[in-house]
Amino acid sequence: MALTQETANHWNYFIALEDDLAEISRYIEFSESNYKTYSIELAHLLLAAASEVEVVLKAICKKVNPDNSHQSAKKLRETIQVKQSYMIREFCTIPRFGLKFEPWKEWDNKSDARPFWWTAYNDVKHQRGQKFENANLENVLNAMSALAIANLYLQKKHFDFSRYSLPHLSHVVHNLSPQPSLIQFQRDYYALIM
Repeated sequence: MALTQETANHWNYFIALEDDLAEISRYIEFSESNYKTYSIELAHLLLAAASEVEVVLKAICKKVNPDNSHQSAKKLRETIQVKQSYMIREFCTIPRFGLKFEPWKEWDNKSDARPFWWTAYNDVKHQRGQKFENANLENVLNAMSALAIANLYLQKKHFDFSRYSLPHLSHVVHNLSPQPSLIQFQRDYYALIM
């Protein structure tokens, strides 16, 4: 099954941002010791990735709760916590650098806290002069992981599981094209279940 036009647009944008992120890895080693490194290029990626997260979350929320306007981060969080709670526990890895990210963990257990990378995004967007150091590698990697997961769940909402005896996210991952080159989902999603 191919991506739908709606999900293909979002997925292709993620892939373009991931290509930009891979380019940055040539200049900044992706390691915890470099997490506080910040730059204009990282600011660009943080703003683009986090903004797209918001767009994709709205598309997911519209699909699972069409009666809500989802015009605020609070409304998005509430819908995800109730209707897509398993998304909150997802993680991504960057195997090449041995890194793991749980970008939605602040929303677990009905918390009303914003993910730290989302707070950084808003700081850089609205107070760039005072908070530019928040455009750092740690926030970018988490925002990109959040975007990957949000895209996975948006695609899942459009995926036709009817031809599979056991629906599993591995079917969705298998149909993502192109595949990410840097950020990976949970390992068991790459073992296609028939």
